[in-house]
Amino acid sequence: MANEKTEIMLDSIGMVWGNRKEIAWQHGFEVAKKYHDTYGNLMVPGKYTDPDGYPLGQWILKTRQQKLNGRLKEERIAQLDEIGMVWSVFDAKWEKAYALAAAYYEENGNLNIPRSYVTAAGERLGQWVASQQWAYPKGKLTDEQVERLNRIGMYWGNRNDRQWNEGYQEAKRYFDAHSDLNVPADYVSPAGYNLGNWVKRQRYTRQNPEKSCAVLTEERIAKLDAIGMRWEKADSRPRRLELAQESKRKSENLNVSANHKTGEEIGLCS
Repeated sequence: MANEKTEIMLDSIGMVWGNRKEIAWQHGFEVAKKYHDTYGNLMVPGKYTDPDGYPLGQWILKTRQQKLNGRLKEERIAQLDEIGMVWSVFDAKWEKAYALAAAYYEENGNLNIPRSYVTAAGERLGQWVASQQWAYPKGKLTDEQVERLNRIGMYWGNRNDRQWNEGYQEAKRYFDAHSDLNVPADYVSPAGYNLGNWVKRQRYTRQNPEKSCAVLTEERIAKLDAIGMRWEKADSRPRRLELAQESKRKSENLNVSANHKTGEEIGLCS
């Protein structure tokens, strides 16, 4: 009878009778589920606490470590998988960047992305692609990652080839937009690439192969020819003369028109 009274008294002040660790884990899971329902993911910052002050970020980190050490029950792993648990932050970030790269490939038909390229949302996709090209020969990518990147046109060439191909893709975009490759020497592309300087270097390399450290193969020359490359620097004097003559003709036409109108106004043309 005394024990029953004691239990009633303890119940009245919120006594928890179950396994404390189990209850604590379940509470963390419920907070995690609420976070997922609110934000659509479990990419919880390490220092995050919920509105009630629960340190969910730390709970997530601890749970990941328990799984890594083999101390997390399969039942709990399954529960967390159902609400989108991210077991590896690196994998999650890779998947996000890969999705952006795949979208770029769908839109452009290639993955020749300038290193300086940033998406409209501010993601540094060009740097990510370059990091994958760096990681591949060092064996830091899984076979699955390599295969998936191959499917969206990843280029694995050496550094010189990648840099040249980056310049070529910018040149091709310029050609597609302007129907020529008469790039001003100081021109910088919308992506921040100094295309004017790159085109200048290609001209110099072809005209002075013995002085240049760059490589310009016949294949590269043919690709540039196909997009309107002018190997001799265009003489701007004829064009300036043509523009000056055109401006003079327009000025003369305006004067004639003004004189004709004045004649009508004073009755000489009636």
